[in-house]
Amino acid sequence: MSTQRFAIAAAVSLFSAAAFVPSISCAQPSGAGPDSEYARGLLIVELEHALAELTPHQRAVFLAHEFEGRSFRELAAETGVSVNALLSRKHEAVKRLRRRLQTIYDELRDE
Repeated sequence: MSTQRFAIAAAVSLFSAAAFVPSISCAQPSGAGPDSEYARGLLIVELEHALAELTPHQRAVFLAHEFEGRSFRELAAETGVSVNALLSRKHEAVKRLRRRLQTIYDELRDE
């Protein structure tokens, strides 16, 4: 998955707001203007920074579950970490990412 698609998919999964999905889609809309391209680039950069700020454990479980589609049971079997611990790590990752990206989400939603 390209960095751009990854970033947009992560933002959509974080906020799960129906209004957000049309404004930030994986495909670049035909005739998208410079403002749209700028907003997409800003979102990608901010999301990459936000992911980098997670703890390694939080980032690993978030990416494995959200983007690789792996189940918590599968991850638990591979890592030896309990399902509840993995769920907690993912929950904390989502909370941190939402807090970190809330401002940019609000700005893009209001456009």
